[in-house]
Amino acid sequence: MVQRSHVPGGRARRTFIALALVRIAANVVLALASMIFELGDSPVTGTRNVSLGTALWSSGTIVSPPLVSMLVASLLLLGISMRRAWVPRVASVLFVIVIGIVAFDTAGGLHAQAPLYGPTRWAFVVIVGWLFVALSAATVSAGLFHLSRWKEHAAT
Repeated sequence: MVQRSHVPGGRARRTFIALALVRIAANVVLALASMIFELGDSPVTGTRNVSLGTALWSSGTIVSPPLVSMLVASLLLLGISMRRAWVPRVASVLFVIVIGIVAFDTAGGLHAQAPLYGPTRWAFVVIVGWLFVALSAATVSAGLFHLSRWKEHAAT
């Protein structure tokens, strides 16, 4: 006998929320690591130094978007977790769109080595960047799957 989850949306929704949480946490950790290891967004800022303001508001770092965007993502995640019918749907759609855009932007920034980075540091940036893109793709896929099953769970 299959037991129904008490959370509307079931496993698809829980998977989407878990991946979204991991993605937000990874962004925060990467922003802090970028400040420590001087991984500034050199094409934008022209320097490897990362100030707190750059990590919070400006262009972010070469491996993470601005942290204020993670605040917005957290608010959308809160909306996804709500029980009302329209709020989670709108928040899910917005989250999927934003994460998709950020993933494309990240992938686009990894095509040519930044002039301020040596080969070892650039290899680290590329590896972390593509892991970030893969996590984003998994989050977007889980979000789309969750949205595709919306009517099925709305009827139950």
